[in-house]
This record gives sequence, C-alpha cells and structure tokens, in this order.
Amino acid sequence: MTRATVLFSKGHVVEAVMLNPNVLIAVAYLVLCPILLVCDAFTRKQWTWQAFRRFDAVMRNKWVFALFCVFEAGVWVHNYVCGI
Repeated sequence: MTRATVLFSKGHVVEAVMLNPNVLIAVAYLVLCPILLVCDAFTRKQWTWQAFRRFDAVMRNKWVFALFCVFEAGVWVHNYVCGI
C-alpha cells in the first residue's frame, strides 16, 4: 500500500492502481479527511462524524460488505500471482 501511495503521489496513477487498487480509497481518505476536519473546526458542524456514520451504515449491509471482502481477496490473489 505504501509503494502504491508513493507511486500515486509521483503521478504514476496506473502503476499505483495495478500495484494495489486500494490506493484510490487511501488517496480519497488522505484528501477528504483533512478537508472535513478543517470544515468541522470552522463551521462547528460534525461533517467528519456524519461521513463516518454514512460509511458505517453502507458497510453494515451484508451484501456490500461481502462484495468488499471478495474484492479484497481478489487484490490479495492478484498480488500473490504477480509476485508483488
């Protein structure tokens, strides 16, 4: 994941996603979380907490969670087969 994030930050997006598709989730988190925290500090609204609760509600759906687990297993298999 670290190698993929470094590749992404250097502009090698395709290589980063090929190395680990989860880099897209990590980059989204690394960009959005600080923005939400700053907005929370200035507006005194709890956007970060609300975003977490929405994500948690989505992940509690057993079909979404199962699909996510299958995707993650696929990433592991892909990395194992490719020797990453």
